[in-house]
Amino acid sequence: MAIEPVNRIWEHVFRYPLPSLASRKPPLKSTASFRGHTVGLDDRIRYFESEGESKICDVLSVRQDVVEIVEQPSAIRYIDQDGKDAKHTFDFRVRYVGDHVDFLAYRPTEKLTDGRFESRMRLLAAQLSRSVADEVAIVTEADADNTDVFNARLKQACRRDPPSDVDGIVAEIVDGLLGAVHVAWIVDRAGTGSAFRSVVRCIAAGILVPTTPARITPALKVHRSSGK
Repeated sequence: MAIEPVNRIWEHVFRYPLPSLASRKPPLKSTASFRGHTVGLDDRIRYFESEGESKICDVLSVRQDVVEIVEQPSAIRYIDQDGKDAKHTFDFRVRYVGDHVDFLAYRPTEKLTDGRFESRMRLLAAQLSRSVADEVAIVTEADADNTDVFNARLKQACRRDPPSDVDGIVAEIVDGLLGAVHVAWIVDRAGTGSAFRSVVRCIAAGILVPTTPARITPALKVHRSSGK
């Protein structure tokens, strides 16, 4: 989803997050699962029913090519391998820039070893109208590694900061960049440690681009985006 460098959540003193678009909520009682909700950069509540789903959701929510994420969308009906009516609720429906839509099913890798779930998803995908979704994909913990999750959650945290004069100082420094520099260099030029969080917001907005896929730290090298 497109991200602006300005912290829009601070336009008012307080406002409630937008409601979830899910077709169902996780049961309130559970003895052996990881359940809760998160609020993305678009200020919308999203529920998750496992730690893996939580991580996938966080990573998706900061991608600039993602327009909309709906967790637990309405169930899809299909004919199973026995010729019987069946239905499946995907974990996410994701709409990207250009209106490409994917249904995503999260499963830990250890639960895919027998191939049965993959076969079921292939069967469902073959019956799915392209007016509903373009693709069906299975995602695992490998699609949200620790670096991606760390960066996503850092971006979300920094976007909740109130506006600051430091943002303007960092913006001027970034506007004058001619090549790649360490994040620490920008922070040093700004003259305050809080500039690090401003730099993170610039990365989240796509104004600054890391030179390598790594955790956002003072040691990370970044350059100004040619399109910003």
